[in-house]
This record gives sequence, structure tokens and C-alpha cells, in this order.
Amino acid sequence: MTPYTYEYPRPAVTVDCLVGSFDGHRMHILLIQRDREPFQGSWALPGGFIGIDEPLEEAARRELAEETGLKMEKLAQFRAYGDPGRDPRGRTVAVVFYGFCPWENRQVQGGDDARQANWFPWDAVPPLAFDHEVILSDFRGFLRREVKVVPFGQELLPKKFPRSLLVELYTAVLGDRRVGEELAARVVRLGVVVETSPPARGKVGKERWYRFDLRQYRVWQKEGFPLVGSGRGSRKTSTRRKRG
Repeated sequence: MTPYTYEYPRPAVTVDCLVGSFDGHRMHILLIQRDREPFQGSWALPGGFIGIDEPLEEAARRELAEETGLKMEKLAQFRAYGDPGRDPRGRTVAVVFYGFCPWENRQVQGGDDARQANWFPWDAVPPLAFDHEVILSDFRGFLRREVKVVPFGQELLPKKFPRSLLVELYTAVLGDRRVGEELAARVVRLGVVVETSPPARGKVGKERWYRFDLRQYRVWQKEGFPLVGSGRGSRKTSTRRKRG
């Protein structure tokens, strides 16, 4: 035994990936159908075991690419799940990452130990393996809170979009059109999105078109939106914990 070897039992460490997309009306989640036991034939989040010398985020990107063909550079750490009974193979701790994929880049294909990969609407997800239903439920709750306090949608909407599409996105996440309308109006007031010219091609009608102001997007992403009623110019933020 070397001086750096611990005598304690060591759980296996895995990574799982929550990848969301938006088709213009509904939010979708990317799932794979397992081709191995346990839970062979069941749907699950993409993921797997990390390599001994592999950083966590790198492992998440690798597993996502191997099992779905989807390559994503931008993933953020969500939470860790370590209930002793979560995996029938033994003690595992899963570190979960999340990211968002534009709908036009949604092409996926099962690979490695995934029989197939597919997108499912959030309200039509099949039974999931392991504790992945809990993970997905936690993530949806997290996102419903998150969109109210920081900018959201840059990865999901086109460069130019009508206000109605912004409302649809927020409604899809929040499950409430009235709140979606209010939130869309608020991000316009805060300058997260600004009015722009309509696209050169296609039918645009009379609706106003917007784009994200990336400078303001980053400002509010760092500081958090001001509390309701604190004034537009206030930098007083929500009680949300800031990211490092």
C-alpha cells in the first residue's frame, strides 16, 4: 500500500447528461435505450463510468458523444446523486451535467452500449432506469426557478426570433402561459433581448423581432435579475446562489 492509498471502500463514479432542446412549442430531453443489464431495454439519461485519469466534464462529453453521437462543448455541473441503493450493481455516485442543444442540431444515433437515442417531450417521458426520473424531476424544478432569476434561451432560440417564440419557450419551461408572458416582457424591459430587423427571408408578418444582447445577457447571468419591485436600475439580486 502506498502512502496515498486510502483504506476506505471506494464507490464507482459515473457521469450522466441532461440535454434539453426546444422545438418551438415543447421542451424535449435526450434519452438512450440501454442495451445492457441492468435495466436492459429501458430508457435512461446518457452516461457511464469515468476513466481513472479522466476529468468529470470530459467524461460527460465523451459518454454523450459515444452513446448519442452528439458533441457538446458546453456542459455545466448540476448535482451529484449517491443514494446507496440507486444502482443494483453496487455503490455508485453519479455526477450529473446539463446543457442545451438547438433543435436544428438534434440529430442523434445510439452507439456504444446504447441501443438507440431519441428525444422525448418533457410531458411524455417513458419510465426511466436507475434514479433518472428523480434526476429529471429535480432538473425541471431547478430550471423553472432558474429562468426567473437569470437569462435563459440563448442556446435554444435562433439568432433572430419573434416575441411569441420567446413566450413559447418560457411557457414550455414554466408550464404557465401567463407567467411565460410576464417573464418575456420582463427580459425585454431589462434589455436581455433587444428589437432587431426581421430575417430577410420567409414570412415575418407584423410581429416585432428580437435578438439576445449578449453583453446584457452576461451581466444579468452573473448578477441575477433584480428582485421584482426593486427598480430597473437596481443591482439587488435574488437570493439565488451565484456560480463561481
